[in-house]
Amino acid sequence: LETRVVDWMRQALGLPEGFSGVMQDSASSATLAAVLTMRERALDWQGNKKGLQGQPILRVYSSDQVHTSIDRAIWVSGVGEDNLVRIPVAGRFRATDVAALEAAVVADRR
Repeated sequence: LETRVVDWMRQALGLPEGFSGVMQDSASSATLAAVLTMRERALDWQGNKKGLQGQPILRVYSSDQVHTSIDRAIWVSGVGEDNLVRIPVAGRFRATDVAALEAAVVADRR
């Protein structure tokens, strides 16, 4: 049923043939799914297979204005609260401060 409904949505939005996806029941479960996918992709799909111990440290960057679903996803995924880097926002639209993000990434790579 979900596959059919997603295809109907694809057609209604005029998206190309072959576009697909999944539906999530909430922002929290969508965030968790995204963080788990990021984790697995970053670990070459070995996190679920081998566990997280001994794997490279993962970092997640987000603005300091994000929903608490980010915190929960980090906890549940095993990425760890210390690896959630909150980047300040700037400007009229309160967008992530690009210079602060770049500085955080550079510092982590060191």
